[in-house]
Amino acid sequence: MVNAGAKHYIPIDLEQSRLVGDEVLDYNNAYEPSFPNYFRLDGRISFKLNHKKFNTEFAFDVQNLTKHQNVLLESYDKESSEVRYDYQLGLFYVFLMRFQF
Repeated sequence: MVNAGAKHYIPIDLEQSRLVGDEVLDYNNAYEPSFPNYFRLDGRISFKLNHKKFNTEFAFDVQNLTKHQNVLLESYDKESSEVRYDYQLGLFYVFLMRFQF
């Protein structure tokens, strides 16, 4: 389980961005706001074979079991003239086969 503190960022000045038609950052309030805390619950099933001179491990990881949407960044959408949020990966699967000598 990962529960990390919130990431601070430079907010977008929405009024100025709409006037200019491109993203304008609000440096007067830099790093004051923060995204919600980062939360992720992972799970793993693994099987390890021990040999005389090496080990073999097979594993199946599932990252972000709860499908929690963690904010990655804030950006200005020129088409809708609104601020939008991009999110990190949702549910993610990893298959692993590792040899250790």
